[in-house]
Amino acid sequence: MGFLGAVFSVVNALVLPLLGPATMLLYPAYASIQAIERPSHRDNMQWLSYWILYSFISLFEITFLVFLQWFPFWGLIKLLVHLWLVLPVFNGATFVYENYMRDYRKLNGLLNDLRKMIPGEGF
Repeated sequence: MGFLGAVFSVVNALVLPLLGPATMLLYPAYASIQAIERPSHRDNMQWLSYWILYSFISLFEITFLVFLQWFPFWGLIKLLVHLWLVLPVFNGATFVYENYMRDYRKLNGLLNDLRKMIPGEGF
Protein backbone atom coordinates (compact mmCIF):
# COMPACT_ATOMS: atom_id res chain seq x y z
CA MET A 1 0.00 0.00 0.00
CA GLY A 2 2.88 2.35 0.65
CA PHE A 3 3.21 5.53 2.62
CA LEU A 4 0.68 7.59 0.62
CA GLY A 5 -1.87 4.80 0.87
CA ALA A 6 -1.43 4.70 4.64
CA VAL A 7 -1.79 8.48 4.90
CA PHE A 8 -4.93 8.38 2.77
CA SER A 9 -6.35 5.59 4.94
CA VAL A 10 -5.77 7.61 8.12
CA VAL A 11 -7.29 10.75 6.58
CA ASN A 12 -10.25 8.78 5.25
CA ALA A 13 -10.84 6.97 8.55
CA LEU A 14 -10.17 9.74 11.09
CA VAL A 15 -10.14 13.22 9.59
CA LEU A 16 -13.05 13.12 7.11
CA PRO A 17 -15.64 11.77 9.59
CA LEU A 18 -14.80 14.60 12.02
CA LEU A 19 -14.06 17.47 9.68
CA GLY A 20 -16.90 16.71 7.26
CA PRO A 21 -19.88 17.32 9.56
CA ALA A 22 -18.14 20.30 11.16
CA THR A 23 -17.66 22.05 7.83
CA MET A 24 -20.87 20.87 6.16
CA LEU A 25 -23.34 21.35 9.02
CA LEU A 26 -22.04 22.88 12.26
CA TYR A 27 -20.24 25.96 10.95
CA PRO A 28 -22.89 26.77 8.30
CA ALA A 29 -25.65 26.44 10.92
CA TYR A 30 -23.77 28.78 13.28
CA ALA A 31 -23.05 31.27 10.49
CA SER A 32 -26.69 31.13 9.33
CA ILE A 33 -27.89 32.02 12.82
CA GLN A 34 -25.41 34.90 12.93
CA ALA A 35 -26.55 36.08 9.48
CA ILE A 36 -30.18 36.18 10.61
CA GLU A 37 -29.20 38.56 13.41
CA ARG A 38 -27.27 40.93 11.12
CA PRO A 39 -28.95 43.56 8.93
CA SER A 40 -26.77 42.68 5.91
CA HIS A 41 -28.57 40.79 3.15
CA ARG A 42 -25.25 39.67 1.67
CA ASP A 43 -24.76 37.15 4.48
CA ASN A 44 -28.31 35.89 4.04
CA MET A 45 -27.68 35.29 0.33
CA GLN A 46 -24.44 33.42 1.10
CA TRP A 47 -26.06 31.05 3.57
CA LEU A 48 -29.36 30.54 1.76
CA SER A 49 -27.35 29.72 -1.36
CA TYR A 50 -25.20 27.32 0.65
CA TRP A 51 -28.20 25.41 2.03
CA ILE A 52 -29.73 25.11 -1.45
CA LEU A 53 -26.44 23.75 -2.80
CA TYR A 54 -26.07 21.47 0.22
CA SER A 55 -29.49 19.97 -0.50
CA PHE A 56 -28.59 19.42 -4.17
CA ILE A 57 -25.28 17.78 -3.25
CA SER A 58 -27.05 15.56 -0.70
CA LEU A 59 -29.71 14.60 -3.24
CA PHE A 60 -26.99 13.80 -5.79
CA GLU A 61 -25.13 11.71 -3.23
CA ILE A 62 -28.24 9.78 -2.17
CA THR A 63 -29.21 9.13 -5.78
CA PHE A 64 -25.81 7.94 -6.96
CA LEU A 65 -24.47 6.41 -3.72
CA VAL A 66 -24.09 2.99 -5.33
CA PHE A 67 -21.65 4.45 -7.86
CA LEU A 68 -19.96 6.92 -5.52
CA GLN A 69 -18.96 4.15 -3.12
CA TRP A 70 -16.61 2.88 -5.81
CA PHE A 71 -15.02 6.31 -6.26
CA PRO A 72 -12.17 6.36 -3.70
CA PHE A 73 -11.79 10.12 -3.35
CA TRP A 74 -15.49 11.07 -3.19
CA GLY A 75 -15.38 11.97 0.53
CA LEU A 76 -12.33 14.16 0.07
CA ILE A 77 -13.72 15.86 -3.04
CA LYS A 78 -17.03 16.52 -1.28
CA LEU A 79 -15.19 18.01 1.71
CA LEU A 80 -13.11 20.29 -0.53
CA VAL A 81 -16.22 21.46 -2.42
CA HIS A 82 -17.98 22.21 0.86
CA LEU A 83 -14.94 24.10 2.16
CA TRP A 84 -14.97 26.18 -1.02
CA LEU A 85 -18.68 26.87 -0.59
CA VAL A 86 -18.45 27.69 3.14
CA LEU A 87 -15.21 29.55 3.80
CA PRO A 88 -15.57 33.35 3.74
CA VAL A 89 -12.28 33.67 1.85
CA PHE A 90 -13.85 32.02 -1.21
CA ASN A 91 -17.61 32.76 -0.83
CA GLY A 92 -18.23 29.88 -3.20
CA ALA A 93 -21.96 29.64 -2.49
CA THR A 94 -22.46 33.30 -3.41
CA PHE A 95 -20.38 32.80 -6.56
CA VAL A 96 -22.50 29.82 -7.64
CA TYR A 97 -25.71 31.73 -6.92
CA GLU A 98 -24.68 34.85 -8.84
CA ASN A 99 -23.29 32.97 -11.84
CA TYR A 100 -25.58 29.96 -12.18
CA MET A 101 -28.63 29.89 -9.90
CA ARG A 102 -29.85 33.45 -10.47
CA ASP A 103 -30.81 32.59 -14.06
CA TYR A 104 -33.42 30.14 -12.78
CA ARG A 105 -35.49 33.00 -11.35
CA LYS A 106 -36.83 33.35 -14.89
CA LEU A 107 -38.38 29.91 -14.46
CA ASN A 108 -40.47 31.26 -11.59
CA GLY A 109 -41.81 34.03 -13.86
CA LEU A 110 -42.67 31.45 -16.51
CA LEU A 111 -44.52 29.31 -13.96
CA ASN A 112 -46.47 32.35 -12.76
CA ASP A 113 -47.48 33.13 -16.35
CA LEU A 114 -48.65 29.53 -16.81
CA ARG A 115 -50.69 29.73 -13.61
CA LYS A 116 -52.50 32.79 -14.95
CA MET A 117 -53.34 30.96 -18.19
CA ILE A 118 -54.85 27.91 -16.47
CA PRO A 119 -58.48 28.45 -15.45
CA GLY A 120 -59.52 27.63 -11.90
CA GLU A 121 -57.04 27.07 -9.12
CA GLY A 122 -54.11 26.24 -11.40
CA PHE A 123 -51.22 24.31 -9.91
